[in-house]
Amino acid sequence: MKSFKKTPANGVPFLAWLLSLALLTGCATGPYTAFHGRQAWPTANAIPETEYAVPVYYDWPERPYRVLGTIQIAEKTNPVENKVIAQAAVTAKSKGGDALILRHPVKLEPRVMTEGANDSAAVSPARTSILVIQWKTLAEQEADRQATAAFWTRFHAKYPRVALTDEFKQLTVEYGAYQGLDLTSPKDSAGLAEELNGLSGTATNAASAKWLFRGAIHLSGFAASIDETLCGLATITQSGDNVTITFHSGEDSFNFTGLDQNERLSGDIEISAGPSVCKAKAAGVVLTNRVTLDSRAQNAEGTVRATFTFLHTGTGNGG
Repeated sequence: MKSFKKTPANGVPFLAWLLSLALLTGCATGPYTAFHGRQAWPTANAIPETEYAVPVYYDWPERPYRVLGTIQIAEKTNPVENKVIAQAAVTAKSKGGDALILRHPVKLEPRVMTEGANDSAAVSPARTSILVIQWKTLAEQEADRQATAAFWTRFHAKYPRVALTDEFKQLTVEYGAYQGLDLTSPKDSAGLAEELNGLSGTATNAASAKWLFRGAIHLSGFAASIDETLCGLATITQSGDNVTITFHSGEDSFNFTGLDQNERLSGDIEISAGPSVCKAKAAGVVLTNRVTLDSRAQNAEGTVRATFTFLHTGTGNGG
C-alpha cells in the first residue's frame, strides 16, 4: 500500500480525500530550484518507495541528509501521481540527489524561512514541493555530533541545575531539527537553551505545563495511507484526576481529555492531520517526567494508530 502524503483540504473526510486522489489528473513538474537555506532537517522512520529512479519518501527518512534543491508541483496537480513522481525522480538523479521527500509546504516553512532573501522563494505556500536530498557523509555526521555535544556543554554551564535524561536530550535535538534550528548558530542555540530552561520546574500536578513530545500517526483507508511524525511542545493541564493534553501547529493538532488514576491515563483523543480528523479512545502511563499515550481505532473511514511520548526536565542519567 502506498504511503500517500496529504494535500490541504481542511474539513474533507479522510476517505473522500483519498478517493479524490484517484480522480485528479497530473501535469509536468515545475523547475528545479537549488536550496541554499539552513541544513537542519528532521529524521523519522519513513519507508521509501523504490520503484523510481531514486527512493521516494512521504515522511522524513531515518538517515541524516542535506537538501540540494526543490521541485514544485503545479497547483491543481495530483502530487502523488506516478508520472509526476517519476519525472521528479529523474530530475533528482540528474542533480546528484540520492532520494526525494514529498511534503506539503506547510511542513517546510520553518526550515526555508532563513536570512537569505531568495531562500523562501524555493517553496510556494500554494503548491506541494518535493525535496531533492543527498545523504550526509560520515564526516558530516561526526561534525553534527560535535555540534550537539558543544550545545549541551554550553547548556549545562549556563543552567547547571537543570538535569536532563539522555532520552530528553535526543528528543531536544529532534525538536530543534523540526524547528529548523542550527545548533552551530549562537542565536538558535541560545534560544533553544532558554526554551528548555523554561520547561524546568514542577512537571506533574501542576495546573498547566509545557512538555516536549514526539508522536507518530498512521491513518489508512482503502486506497492509501498517511504517516505523520510530529515533534513539538504540548500543554498538559491537570486538575485533580482530570487531564488534558493539547497541541496545535499549522494543519496538525491533537486534543486528549481523560483521567489520571493510579498513574494510568484513559480518555478520548481527537487528532487532526491535515484533511483528516479522527476521534479515538486513548490510554497511557504517567511517570514523574515521562508520559506515554497510545491510541488505535477502526471506523468507516479507515484505521488510525497513534503513539505519543511526552518528556519533561528533571533528574536523569544524561546530565
